[in-house]
Amino acid sequence: MKKICIICEGQTEPEFVKSIISPYFYSKNKSIVFPITLPTSPSTNKAHKGGAMNFDRYKKGIINSLKNKNNTVVSSMIDLYKLDTNFPNYDNSKKVIDKYKRVEFLEKAIKEDIGKEINTHRFLPYIQLHEFESLLFSDLEGFLCN
Repeated sequence: MKKICIICEGQTEPEFVKSIISPYFYSKNKSIVFPITLPTSPSTNKAHKGGAMNFDRYKKGIINSLKNKNNTVVSSMIDLYKLDTNFPNYDNSKKVIDKYKRVEFLEKAIKEDIGKEINTHRFLPYIQLHEFESLLFSDLEGFLCN
């Protein structure tokens, strides 16, 4: 059975992975999909999970996931909005006018950077063009309780 690990940046994304993506993939091809929310910043006495992700933490999470699980495909669910400036080729990506091509440009740069340290044939970077939480409000019927 194939496993798909999705590195998430916030609190909403893992819930989406668990409640929507995971059941869908399991019903279609018996794959197990699970989220990993990485620590993003230190808090009083434990690491805070969720929120702004810097590239060093992101990269470490991807590499660790690829090293530890041979039958796992690794992806991510991070927002372009407020993407940390230390992501590879971030400054050059701002020159790309088309927003879809900008996302592709950044995803390619991420894969190339991580590929310098580990084989990335099982890594599919994903950057969400629009703030994920804003998509939840695109259909208010989804929030109605019957």
